[in-house]
Amino acid sequence: MRTSGPTYRVLVVDDNEDDLHLLQEAVTELALPIVMETCASATHAVDLLGIDREFNMILSDLNMPRITGLELFKSLRSKPEFKAISMVLMSSSRRTNLPHSIVNELQFPYFTKATTWPEFLILAQEMYSTLRDGRSHESGRLLAERMTPPKGFPKAD
Repeated sequence: MRTSGPTYRVLVVDDNEDDLHLLQEAVTELALPIVMETCASATHAVDLLGIDREFNMILSDLNMPRITGLELFKSLRSKPEFKAISMVLMSSSRRTNLPHSIVNELQFPYFTKATTWPEFLILAQEMYSTLRDGRSHESGRLLAERMTPPKGFPKAD
């Protein structure tokens, strides 16, 4: 993989530490120029973002205790300093299996989380590809589209 050129910063918020570890391992294995910061809760992410706002993308699990990914993103999007950061939600549930009340509120790009090593490798590569393409606020939408094949990844729902 290309390792020269810009380095991108991605914040990944997920209460599943195994998923955080696997995504970091995929970024490392592919030697991608991505510095990944991780937070195991939205509360921790809010604390981190209070002192460090220099991220190209924030990727968050939808379903987390106390503060959901959707609540986190709504709060961040209301602040001018975060409007330019691409934000993407993910969950172990397909969008079609989410409660209608949540689907109606989704204002952010969304995709079903990776569950296999090949999917984590695809996610890492697609994160890099969308950031490299330089579309900033569009990167999240592009990532969600690229991570949602026409028939979806096979998931046990």
